[in-house]
Amino acid sequence: TRSTEPAVLEARIMLNRLRQATGELASGQTSPKEAAVKIGSYVRSLVDSTNRISRSFAPQLARPIAQLDEIADELKRADSVTPDFVKAWTEKAVAIYEVLEAHLRELYQQVNVGAYG
Repeated sequence: TRSTEPAVLEARIMLNRLRQATGELASGQTSPKEAAVKIGSYVRSLVDSTNRISRSFAPQLARPIAQLDEIADELKRADSVTPDFVKAWTEKAVAIYEVLEAHLRELYQQVNVGAYG
C-alpha cells in the first residue's frame, strides 16, 4: 500500500491544477485554446497517476476519469467557445472534480491507515 500513496498524492495535485486551469478559463484569464492544452496535459498526468494506484483501491476512479477525459476532448474540439459553453463546461468539470476529490481523499485515508494502522 505504501507504493500507492505517492500516486494518490500526485493525482490530488493534478486535480488541484485542473481546478485552477478551469477557474482561469471560467474567469477569462486563459483563452479556451490555452486552457484546452493545459487541461489536456493535466488529465493525461492524472490518468498516469491513477493508473499507478492499485486496482483494489481505484475501481471507483475509472468512470469519473473517463468522463473527465471526454470533456477535456470536448473543450479541445470546440469550434466556437461562447460564454455559455464555458459556463456549462465548467459546471460539468467541477462536478467531476468533486467526485474525484472525494474518491482520492478516501483512497488517501485508506492508504495511510493501511500503511500505519
